[in-house]
Amino acid sequence: MLPTEIRRLLGPWVPAHTVNARHCAILRKALETYPPLHLNISVGHERLRVVMGRDQPHEFGRIRADSKQNGVLAKRATRIPDDEVQFQLRMYLIALDTCYAKRGDFVLKNAAGLPTLQQAEYDWHSWITGYLANEGRARPQWALEPLPHLTRVAPRPPSHESDDDEPELLAGTQTLKRAGFSRSPRPAKRLKDMVPDGVDVRAPSGSDTDGSSGSESESDATEAPLSVSAASAKQPQKKKKAPRSDGWIWFHRFVGGCPTGDETALDNYKRESLRVQWFRAEAEMYRRLEQYERKHAELLRVIARFRRDAEVWAKLANRAMERHGENDGSVAFARMQSTTFTRLAHNADVMFRDAKLGAHHDWVSASSIDELAVRVDKWRDSVFLWMDALDIHRAYKDF
Repeated sequence: MLPTEIRRLLGPWVPAHTVNARHCAILRKALETYPPLHLNISVGHERLRVVMGRDQPHEFGRIRADSKQNGVLAKRATRIPDDEVQFQLRMYLIALDTCYAKRGDFVLKNAAGLPTLQQAEYDWHSWITGYLANEGRARPQWALEPLPHLTRVAPRPPSHESDDDEPELLAGTQTLKRAGFSRSPRPAKRLKDMVPDGVDVRAPSGSDTDGSSGSESESDATEAPLSVSAASAKQPQKKKKAPRSDGWIWFHRFVGGCPTGDETALDNYKRESLRVQWFRAEAEMYRRLEQYERKHAELLRVIARFRRDAEVWAKLANRAMERHGENDGSVAFARMQSTTFTRLAHNADVMFRDAKLGAHHDWVSASSIDELAVRVDKWRDSVFLWMDALDIHRAYKDF
């Protein structure tokens, strides 16, 4: 590869002179996953290479650098990337091999595989953006430069709604999203809103309004043309309705057949109605609190299940790799499932701890269901102190 092409694709990092274009393509992806400070301390800027062989499959994506110091060969390396990074690198390598030859400087062997490789670039951009956001970093400009025969992947526009310190949700494969739309203005449905100014829509003064001849008045109303006058442009104001009186149920004479002036039956009736309304409102309050508390417990169980599934699929992938090698399809599928459940657990945890979504600020820090139950009981005791002060029995303690 030409030095200008290397600087365009790798920026300040310099690969070893023996690596080919295929190796540089994976090297530039692996460089994105490490913090620049870690790279400077562990391997430096020059003579970089990435582990891609079958001899050390568990170190796939690890960056090495060999240099001579005082005539002695010094071997330096970064830390081993985690399973999620290795899976994303392997998936990108599969798409790269379907398009370019394994030897040479980006020799195109299959033009039909370019859409697949372009989609792999979008998938990598979608994943690495969320991965770096957790560390407070963004993609460098040299990482956005496209390979030959490909188009540049545009960076994600900055979001103005959320703060930069907030954790972002990890994204999977990029999909099309429904675009927003604006609602058209509401059309006029009344005749007076549609006619121009100065047009009188009322019936002529000579029309028959006493109802004596129904057929003649209907024909006159339908055949009479609209008259235009400047005086009729001003519509008469509607009469205000008189305030409605109380319903008959609140009058003394209709309550229990008691005579007017006797308020004993009315007071008893009001007291009984308030008692029924109180117990109904109390039951609805407890039902609402129960559903609110159950949502916290259910989301804790969902996060724990996602993490457990991610661990199980990761162990299955390691077991299949020991038996069949890293190029087996079952290994790729198991690592994909592990990455999927890891992303689901991360997104669920971020949404659960977001105060904007209505979760309780103290309950989200619970690490288990038992601890959540203790926090809920403590919160209820502090909230319902007014019931104890009024000597009101808490109905939920009976269950």
